[in-house]
Amino acid sequence: MALKVIGNMYGDYHAKLEDGIASTSARTAGEAVYVSSGKWVVSNTNGVIDGIVIKGCASSGYPVVEYVVPGAMIEADLEGTLSANLVAGVKTAVLVADSDNVDATKYAGGHLRVLSVDSTNSKIVVVPTKTFLYTTST
Repeated sequence: MALKVIGNMYGDYHAKLEDGIASTSARTAGEAVYVSSGKWVVSNTNGVIDGIVIKGCASSGYPVVEYVVPGAMIEADLEGTLSANLVAGVKTAVLVADSDNVDATKYAGGHLRVLSVDSTNSKIVVVPTKTFLYTTST
């Protein structure tokens, strides 16, 4: 499934899509990205999440990206063996290296606040604290 915005903690949710910024390389739907030097770049495990790719593109193309704003609730697949310490309330979960899932083995060093964990279906819902409009330390 990869990453998907499913709502906002602050109430009404209205997606803001962007299709006018080029990408540094090929993008795939579900990847977390941020803007660097005017282009979309894949987020690293603890990097800012400016948006999530909705429709991918070829290298130097123009992906369709949904901005991730403060309070955005993101649903993701868990990748790896679930750590017993990765539970609701943890505020330091991390993305996997390719930025399209959450690392099930890590519960420290990141900026994703965990709202819920579904171990049966290997799903997680998180709220990032580093987004397009808002960045804070963990």
